[in-house]
Amino acid sequence: MEAVDILSPRAYQVAEAHNLGVPRVEFRSKKPLFWPYIFAILWWGAIFFVVSSRLSLLVAPMAVKYDELMFGSDITGGILFICGLLVLWFPLKKWMWGASRFYLCAGGFVIGTTKYVKEVVRWEDIAGIQRYSILPPENSMLSSTPLGWGHVFVTSGGRGYTFDDGRGRLLVQCFTEALLPSILERYEASQAFQFGALTLNSEGIWLIPDERESLFQEARYSTGMNWIMRKALGRLDRKFKLRGIGVEAGEHFISWEGMHMPWIDESQGALVISRGHETWHWAMVPLHKVTNVEICLQLMEYILCGEVLQDESHSLATHTLATDAEQAVETSQLIGVYRTKMRYSDMVRFGLQCLLYCFMLSPFVFSIFLFYVIRIFGPYPVPLISLLPSAFFSLNGFVFVCLSAASTLRRHKTLVTPLRRKIIVHLYKDGFVYHEGREKRVVAWSQIELVRRKSALQGYGQIQTDYIVRLKNGSAITLLALIKDVDELGSVIERGVAEAQ
Repeated sequence: MEAVDILSPRAYQVAEAHNLGVPRVEFRSKKPLFWPYIFAILWWGAIFFVVSSRLSLLVAPMAVKYDELMFGSDITGGILFICGLLVLWFPLKKWMWGASRFYLCAGGFVIGTTKYVKEVVRWEDIAGIQRYSILPPENSMLSSTPLGWGHVFVTSGGRGYTFDDGRGRLLVQCFTEALLPSILERYEASQAFQFGALTLNSEGIWLIPDERESLFQEARYSTGMNWIMRKALGRLDRKFKLRGIGVEAGEHFISWEGMHMPWIDESQGALVISRGHETWHWAMVPLHKVTNVEICLQLMEYILCGEVLQDESHSLATHTLATDAEQAVETSQLIGVYRTKMRYSDMVRFGLQCLLYCFMLSPFVFSIFLFYVIRIFGPYPVPLISLLPSAFFSLNGFVFVCLSAASTLRRHKTLVTPLRRKIIVHLYKDGFVYHEGREKRVVAWSQIELVRRKSALQGYGQIQTDYIVRLKNGSAITLLALIKDVDELGSVIERGVAEAQ
């Protein structure tokens, strides 16, 4: 799902109906390509139907009644044809129940569609939030650094919700803003707080690792996610261990006096706790062992500094659509223009892919030609109606391969082709303007939350680096390695964001 810039009237209606306060962000599902899926099923149906038709023609001389064999072939093709039409259920379902929607409000979030509300979750119903890292596959040639992050929200009733890093960060920010004032008041009343393996009170931090199954492992997730989450959390337990000189010495308590400000090391997936006079860290607590890590950090900052060192530019409460900032971007000084450029290697790969698609199309063209030859010059009289289903499926397969080839070459992420949508980035002093085909995005430095590099190993041992520009409204723009001098562009954007903050 992706965030939209302008909230729909439906978002305000849902927030008011469920008393969730002001709606902050609305997420909509990306438009799925239903028709290629339909053609895909019909294409597989074509393969089996064509085979059955060919077998019927081969054994026809030995058959007493040729029509009976063709009748069996037509039944087989008809069943496959019905299976292909079943895919029409997906666009029909969208038409009946509406497209998926997710509304983030000041008092909670809503999961539903454009026509129905499925679930309403309030912040006071959340029992805990866990941040977990997405690890690369085992035995991967890439670094063991996490590929990304996800968030798990578990309610007091044991229901679990999983979110990607984009939506998860926004939900955590809004959850923290709503509950942090009451947390600070309870701390001033000398109340202790437990955040998974950590317990905080007015004296210091208690480290009490719990080997039992956590709340997040016992939660009930959506269909298929129970097994996935148990596997993911089990792998995190094996990968990231509780370590540090304090842990090795058997210490379980550290006082606030002389403690450095705790921080998160994302490369190690851990919350780092250190003392001022020690070279090594006192403890590195895996993030998936800490519940509500954002509130935990905010409370530590309040205790050590006497105030919450929160960046207001990241606060959803003060976040608005920076229309004026966007208008000021294009009127500022133009620094440079970056665009995709086709190389010789891209031309070679494009030619090879075209040959591959032609090879995939050849069986369908041959099948249609064979139907005509059998009909006109065949030794046995073949009714035209018996060949029409096979020809229909072959034609569908031909269309599906053509559509798939055009879609792949138009949106290719590692190859610049003559069919691909051109990417042009105008870099200005106050931001940048991103063009891809007819799409245009104007981004000011103040709208960017972070810039993250994503490296992947491509063919011939080459490493491709993309830059993911994540905005504060939850959306993101990916600057692909196809853009010429993308490293220079990414570095300039990183400097611009750092200066704006």
